[in-house]
Amino acid sequence: MKYNPQMLKLARELRGYTQTQLSNALGVAQGTISKIEKMGSGFDDDLVFAVSKFLNMPVSFFESQDVIIPIQGEYRRKLSSSVKQLNQNNARMIVVERQLLKLLEGIEISANEIPIWDVDQEGSPSMCAQYIRKKWKLPRGRVENITNIIEYYGAIIIPVPINDMDGFSMYTANGIPLIFIGKDIPSDRKRLTLAHELGHIIMHLSCKVEGDRDKEKEAFEFAAELLMPESDIKPQLVRLNLPILADLKKYWKTSMQSILVRARHLGLLNDNQWKYLWMQMGAEGYRTKEPVIFSPEQPTILKQIIDSYIEEMDYTIDEVASLVDSSTEEFKSIYLQERTAILRRAY
Repeated sequence: MKYNPQMLKLARELRGYTQTQLSNALGVAQGTISKIEKMGSGFDDDLVFAVSKFLNMPVSFFESQDVIIPIQGEYRRKLSSSVKQLNQNNARMIVVERQLLKLLEGIEISANEIPIWDVDQEGSPSMCAQYIRKKWKLPRGRVENITNIIEYYGAIIIPVPINDMDGFSMYTANGIPLIFIGKDIPSDRKRLTLAHELGHIIMHLSCKVEGDRDKEKEAFEFAAELLMPESDIKPQLVRLNLPILADLKKYWKTSMQSILVRARHLGLLNDNQWKYLWMQMGAEGYRTKEPVIFSPEQPTILKQIIDSYIEEMDYTIDEVASLVDSSTEEFKSIYLQERTAILRRAY
């Protein structure tokens, strides 16, 4: 059997191991792993079986002859993220994209209707957000469920464990807009991150970005105007204090911190007010954990795809996991936790 050395590197980075750590765990020379990954030599049955067992990856994963293309897209992450963590996140997203494409081979989904906006030619990110609200006929005020709206217009949202990273947007190999969202980030942060990544899809992933434009800043400007339109929120950003910020969070479903930043950007806070409110936020512990918790929005397209296999095409969970070269245990942990929770509540 011929095995793909690229899949060894992908599996190793997915599990967070260096070449040295993996070679020590398997009892082989570090050079053996290096030669396999760089030259493709020495990846035999015995080593594949050992790697498969240690990394908890099915042998079929290493049999795939796919060419692994590095993830290309836009992301929102912590500046302190290590190279090792970024590699692990990238590996996770490469694997999930491959699995999604395998699932889509047997499923038809709605066409992508997310427009393209060239900031250089058509106007600022705020103008883009205003255009999107009008084009998609969003009512004034808050966006009730940004997750449903993004998926309705053709993107697929997948919650994944991507440490130190809130979100990542890209186009799949067959042209589907895809947003990875951190599984464990707070609900208000998820909404802002989704709007942020939508901004990348509209303004950056399909357009050539000239010069030294700050794409992250543009995406934040887009997200702020989309979720908190200036014409609607500005009259509310007066005499701000912590209770008012908490009340505004309940309505806008964005964090107190993002509302505070929005007020600053709209010129409604002077330096002293800005510093004082941030000091109060810090004193109350709100910079790490804010009050006012609301239920997270749940993506539905991926769940519908998996449900189609299980409920309409009579696949077992084991068979779907095997189809995407995953262990059943890992497939359940990534894709079926919410589905399992819903079934438990139903009974």
